[in-house]
Amino acid sequence: MASIIQDENVKMSFPRRLKHASQHFRKTKLEPALDKRMRMLEAWTADFYKSLTKGQSHTMNLIDRGISIIVPYLVMTNPSVAVNTKFPEYRSWAYTTQLALEHFLREVKFSDFTLRPAVMQSMFGLGIVKTGISRAWQVEIQGYLHDIGQPFADVVDYSNWLYDPSAKSLEDGEFAGDEYLIPTDIARDLYPKFADHIRPSQDLFGTNHPKQITGGSNVDYTLKEWTRFQDYWIPDEDIIITLLADSSYNKIISTVDWEGPEGGPYDYLAYKYPLEDVIPIPPVWGWMDMDDIINDIIRKVRKQAESQKTVLAYESAAEKDADRVAKAADRQTVRVDNIQSLKPLDFAGVNPEMYKWLQYVENQWSAQGNNLYTIGGRNAMADTLGQEQMLLSNASRSLDDMVNQVYSFTKSILEKIAWYMWTDPLIDIPVIKRVPGVIDIPSSFSSADKDGEFWDYTFDIVPYSMQRTNPDMEFQKMLMFLSQWVLPTSQLAAQQGAILDVPEATKSLAQKYNLRDIDVWYRTVTPQNAGMNPYSPDKNMGDTGVMGSLSREQNLAQQQGSSGNTSKETGNALRSAKKENMKGE
Repeated sequence: MASIIQDENVKMSFPRRLKHASQHFRKTKLEPALDKRMRMLEAWTADFYKSLTKGQSHTMNLIDRGISIIVPYLVMTNPSVAVNTKFPEYRSWAYTTQLALEHFLREVKFSDFTLRPAVMQSMFGLGIVKTGISRAWQVEIQGYLHDIGQPFADVVDYSNWLYDPSAKSLEDGEFAGDEYLIPTDIARDLYPKFADHIRPSQDLFGTNHPKQITGGSNVDYTLKEWTRFQDYWIPDEDIIITLLADSSYNKIISTVDWEGPEGGPYDYLAYKYPLEDVIPIPPVWGWMDMDDIINDIIRKVRKQAESQKTVLAYESAAEKDADRVAKAADRQTVRVDNIQSLKPLDFAGVNPEMYKWLQYVENQWSAQGNNLYTIGGRNAMADTLGQEQMLLSNASRSLDDMVNQVYSFTKSILEKIAWYMWTDPLIDIPVIKRVPGVIDIPSSFSSADKDGEFWDYTFDIVPYSMQRTNPDMEFQKMLMFLSQWVLPTSQLAAQQGAILDVPEATKSLAQKYNLRDIDVWYRTVTPQNAGMNPYSPDKNMGDTGVMGSLSREQNLAQQQGSSGNTSKETGNALRSAKKENMKGE
C-alpha cells in the first residue's frame, strides 16, 4: 500500500502536490488552532456577535483588559526609521532615504492598517504580513492606500495562511503562501490565457432562492463574482507562483522571481512556539481559564447578592399584626397583640470569602500576563514611589521579549518596503531636509539621484518610537535633560558655538505642561549684554539636578580681579613701548 501511495506522489504534478500539502496543513494543524482562535475571539468580544443566551454573562472581561494594556504598549504610532551607511559619502543619500521611507509610512497609514492589525492578530494566533508591489486589481478592491506600482504591506488573515506541513520551524518550510480573492472579471483580464479555467468561487446574490441562501450553506453570496487564488513562495527557487485554489485545473498561472531581501514576502509575528512546530501559542490562550473562572465566581456572587433579603415571619393568628408592621414607616410605633408571633428572618448575601478568591484569581491573571496591572498603571503594588518605579521597570523587562519580536518583525517589513522603493525606476518622492534654525533644503528621492547599492545601507527602527509618550512624561524628561546635561555643559557648548535658546525651550516646556497663554505673558525683548557665569551646582540642592550659580560677591571679585590684571598688563606694555622709543631716538 505504501509503495502505491509513493508511486502516486511521484506521478503527481508539482502544483497538485502543493495543493495537497496545503490541504493537509489546514486539516491537521491550522483547523485546531482556528477553532481555539474562535473561542478566544468570542471571549474577547463577550459574545457580542452571537444571539443572547439567558443565564450567561461576561461581567469581567479579562481578555479585553489584557488586550487594551499590551497592544498599546507594543505599537501605537508609525515607527521612526533610521537609515545608516558605513560609507561617509553616502550619508546624505541615507538621510534622504530615511525621509522618503517615513513619508511613505505616513502616506499608507502603516501603523493603522498594517502594524497594529498584525499585532492584534498575534495576540490570538499568528500575525502575518505580505509585502509586494500593488497591481491594478489590488488598487480596485483594496482601497485608496494602494497605488499601482507602489509597495504594499498587507495583513494576511490566519485562516488564509498556507505552509509546509512537514516544517518544524518557520525557517525550514519548503513553501509558504496565502489565499485571496480577485473579482472574476478582473482575473480573466489579468490572466487572459487561462480565462476559460477561471470560474467564480462565490455566488452572486439572487442566483438562488433566498431560502437556499440563508439555509446554512458554506457558499458566500456577494454582490459580484469572485475567484479564489493561491500564491506560493518557493525558497529553493526564490520564485512566487500563482494557482487557482478551487479549480481542478492544476497548472501554474503566474511565476514571478523574488529578488527582495532574504526571507521572502512573508513576515511572521508570534511570541511563543512549542518545540518543533510552526503553530504558536498566543498570549490570550493563557488567560482563557482564568477568565472563565472569574466570571463563574462573579455569576455566583451575583446570585448570592440577589438572594440576600430580610423577611418578617408570623403565625397565622398574627396576620393583622404583621400587616401593620409591614406598612409602618421607619422609626414609627406599631401596636401588636402578640409580639412573640412575629419574627424577622435574614437570608445572608455575598460570602466575604468570595472577594478574597476573586482578588487571588485576578492577581494570578496579572502575573500570567507579565504583571499586566503594573504595566497598565492600574494599581500601586509598592509602598513608595521609588519601589513602584523599580517594580514597573522589572515588569517592563518581562515584556521585552514581546517588544523585541515586534521590533524585528517591523524592521523586516521596512527593509522589504525600502527595497521596493529603491528598485523602482519611476519613483520620485519630494522631501525637505531641515537644518534647524538655518535653512530648509528641498530634495527628492528618485532613482536617478541614488548613491551606491541597496546593500550599502542599513535600516533600523528608533527604539520605542512606536509608543506614544505621555506629555507629562515628556515634560519631566525635557526638564531633566536640561538640568542634568544642557546647563552643566553650557560653558563648553558656548566655546564650540552652541547656545541654549531659552525662549524656545520655555515655549516647548509650556506646551508639554499645557500652558496655553505662554505667548501672551512671556515675550522676548532686546537681549542684554550679560556674561554667562560658569556652571557651579548648588550644594544645598543635593542630587536633584537643579542648577546653582556663583554668588554675586564671587562674581564681583572675579570681575575686579580680571579688571586689575588687565590694568597691570596695560601699564607694563606702555612702559615697554616708551623704552623702545627712547632707544630708537
